[in-house]
Amino acid sequence: MKAKENSLASSKSGSRPASKGVHLRTENNAVLASALLFPGAGHIILNKRIVGICLIALASAAFLVLAYDAFIITQEISQKIVASGTIPNVFVLRDMIYDALLGQDSPRFKACISVLVGTWLIGIIDTLRYRIIKQRG
Repeated sequence: MKAKENSLASSKSGSRPASKGVHLRTENNAVLASALLFPGAGHIILNKRIVGICLIALASAAFLVLAYDAFIITQEISQKIVASGTIPNVFVLRDMIYDALLGQDSPRFKACISVLVGTWLIGIIDTLRYRIIKQRG
């Protein structure tokens, strides 16, 4: 019985090379991970860890700065609501939030958005480039 299991295990893990479809599936997953999950995730899947970690660090830093700015805006809006003494309706709250968010002309806000979009595009384009190189070679 054990001899049969060993022969089955050895035939499954034989020395045949990995099929091209498996590599394409991995590369397609890497492109999807970079596009849909987070910039740099596809590079981690492709074992390009240094580039992946750099992209993840840049995107994370930009995201944290934007989250901090959103927290500060939320604090300012809540202070205005407390100071007024009345609870505004939904439309007034919406206008306050839009004015605070869309009124952001700060260079820091623009830089963070640029970094997020840039790392996202670099992640997608680089994993697509890697996939094309692997398909040709």
